[in-house]
Amino acid sequence: MEFESNHEHIRNAFMSILTKGVKNNTYKFALARFLLDYSRKLGSPPLESKKLKVKYTKVAKEFFRYYWMQECKSHLRQGPINQPPEIITIIRDEFKEAFYPQSVDKIIKKELVRVENCIFRITKKCFDDVIPRFEIDAEAYFGRQRSKPPYSRILYNYWAREQKSKNFVIDTNGGIELNPHAISMLQHNYEPLYRSVILEWIRFLERRNFGVPHLVQKIEAREMGPRDQARFKKYLEPFTNSCFYCSGKLLQGRCTHVDHVIPYDYVGDTELWNLVLACQKCNCEKSGHLPPEQHIMRLQERNEEYRGQIKKLEKSLTELEYGGYDVCWHYNNAASFGYAKLDSIPRQG
Repeated sequence: MEFESNHEHIRNAFMSILTKGVKNNTYKFALARFLLDYSRKLGSPPLESKKLKVKYTKVAKEFFRYYWMQECKSHLRQGPINQPPEIITIIRDEFKEAFYPQSVDKIIKKELVRVENCIFRITKKCFDDVIPRFEIDAEAYFGRQRSKPPYSRILYNYWAREQKSKNFVIDTNGGIELNPHAISMLQHNYEPLYRSVILEWIRFLERRNFGVPHLVQKIEAREMGPRDQARFKKYLEPFTNSCFYCSGKLLQGRCTHVDHVIPYDYVGDTELWNLVLACQKCNCEKSGHLPPEQHIMRLQERNEEYRGQIKKLEKSLTELEYGGYDVCWHYNNAASFGYAKLDSIPRQG
């Protein structure tokens, strides 16, 4: 199999896939990111004579990593609510809990059987279209640039049979053989191409995820963790000595927690408008859930009462309002995206 060797041609074809190819879901962006991430992990540029064969299970594992974070941590909508992509159905079948405090790396280690089930099904069900179409789109770009077929492979070689319906069935045992010239190009252009992948991924998803904050870091599937919110105690302690949720008296030291009322997994930042003091019991019970609605009303009242006395709170609320949103809007939006809501804090019974 001959591979295209001109870096400029390969780069232009790669960008054409991102910006001009037909997309019914985000699989092409995930595959583009896999190719970029894989090229970076290889380290030194590959030898032109070296065969770079990648098993589909390896691709599937990275797809699982990307989409598990977007689904189980960030609850992003990947398409129509009643028609999610196959990969989302697969993940939901294995991971049914409303909230997962663990990182995806811990999930992969802890839930080995469920993860392996997902990887197996992703390999069997999610690549028949994207693997051929991604390369076909690259070759289509060259079809506009060249006068005669046949064309050499641009990014990778794959093995598949075409059915009468013009759909493909890939040989999942065969894997893909990467073009070493393409891998070298991806290594040399990693940063701008990675940003392009994420940008196009955002453009595809933003109309389905209106108002969701920090969409970039959610699509990148970075492990999001709140900044040290304990340092915000000094702003709140002069104004309250009771737990925001149960009204019990707060104890000094580590027993007093600073909690994100609307979960951090949704808001994606640590701002004072969304922070309250809570006892250890209530904070642990609430975890990454939404509180009952009455607590949102109380949070709004708290913010209005003290915004003139706490400069940090005033600044935080001004930035929130500048975006055209308020606490209630984010609470309802988070609920609409599937963040679990508690009936009471502390829980009854």
